[in-house]
Amino acid sequence: MDLLIAYEQLSAPGLSRLLSSKRALPGPDWDLVRHSRERLWLLGRDADLAVASRGPDGEHAVVYAWQPRDRGLWRESWRSLLALESSPFRRGAPRAAVRLVAYAPHDGQLVLDQAKQRLDRFTAAFREELAAL
Repeated sequence: MDLLIAYEQLSAPGLSRLLSSKRALPGPDWDLVRHSRERLWLLGRDADLAVASRGPDGEHAVVYAWQPRDRGLWRESWRSLLALESSPFRRGAPRAAVRLVAYAPHDGQLVLDQAKQRLDRFTAAFREELAAL
């Protein structure tokens, strides 16, 4: 299991570090196999669910990714356009990105389901900490 929690650096205006390839996939040498939106009921939020692979018969990964305190592309674009971060209406805390990865040794529905179950167990075990982000 991998856990990545990244916070936006407000000292670099106009540059969003949250749009990194590390947010969606385990790394640059991984290929996206499937992508969907899934509800994380324990956290009360939606997350991106992705399955990635490295090599034709190589390792696979199941990934949950979400952005707490992010209101979506359109709202964040309007916030930027109106320069709300430079006004009294700025955010109380910087935006964040969370990515959880469970690895699977090969492709196969059973192995990928087991990896997803590990993600769900991790989310349940650290529910309070993840919800507080």
